[in-house]
Amino acid sequence: MLSERLELILMSIVDDFLNHMTPLSSNYLIETYDLDVSPATVRNEMAKLENLGLLNKPHTSAGRVPTREAVRFYVKRLNQQFKDSQDTLESNEQLGETMTKLLNTGDMQQVANYISGITKQLTQVFLLNQDDDIRGLYVTYLTPKLVLAVIVLSSKKVLKIPVECNIELSLGDIEQYTSYINQMVINKPLTDLPKIINEMKVPKVLFTLKNNLYNALENHLASLTITNGSAGFDHIIESMVGDVDTLQNLYSDVQNQRLEKLIDANNDGVNVFFGEEIDEKYRSISIISTNFSFDDHAGNLMIIGPELMSYKHIIRLLYDIKNQSVERSSSSG
Repeated sequence: MLSERLELILMSIVDDFLNHMTPLSSNYLIETYDLDVSPATVRNEMAKLENLGLLNKPHTSAGRVPTREAVRFYVKRLNQQFKDSQDTLESNEQLGETMTKLLNTGDMQQVANYISGITKQLTQVFLLNQDDDIRGLYVTYLTPKLVLAVIVLSSKKVLKIPVECNIELSLGDIEQYTSYINQMVINKPLTDLPKIINEMKVPKVLFTLKNNLYNALENHLASLTITNGSAGFDHIIESMVGDVDTLQNLYSDVQNQRLEKLIDANNDGVNVFFGEEIDEKYRSISIISTNFSFDDHAGNLMIIGPELMSYKHIIRLLYDIKNQSVERSSSSG
């Protein structure tokens, strides 16, 4: 736990470093951030932060720079501050109007271009049909190695998804599975269904059916994606020009719509994912993500950039988008 003064100094250092990418001295901090303490006190506090592994000193005569741990501390604290104060943030109606207008075109490339133009980072947006709640899921026997998953939704739509079993199951096995699965999924969002299925513990005889049902649902929900768009790859190339492997992996995942599967896009608010939290191959990037809903358009927005980027600007923007989508949904309702 950092003292209030230590946290203030650390947050100031990280904030300034992310904007200017140069080491900071105690005198610079006092002058720039109007700290009401002596240079000696700031130097002592910076030494404490260095001992805690939150600051580095590149050269003996240079100022300090934040470590990866410091950047992550800064981002999590910053995100929490925005989350706690989002009700008092000034409403950005122009942003909401522009998002609504672009989403109504159905062209997610325009949305991605717009957001990437603001953030100067790689942006990916994908739009989904409005989520339905599950009213019932029934597994019906077709053949000894094929069943039909019938999903009844709150919109009164009925999905029918064939699922291979690979092993012969009795009617009793299928009835047992149907009863158990309904206890877990009733009134849950359709998009949560694959995750719920995957985490279910079932008897060994039903293990293959569970895995095959999970894969069938994943493929079906992927087909519900209306469209997606990405823009700003040139920004990340410019900032990570020497990291060829990461850029190649990222380009492939963006083009093949795999990136959204690497993060948990079902969380509320604005979420920041660092490096290995995304995938081991992405240790040098971060993803800032939020869900949105404007009129009949629901989807997810991701900003992808190097681990050192302007988090404050981007997190604030995504809270603006999140808040505008909530305000417009409330007013239309």
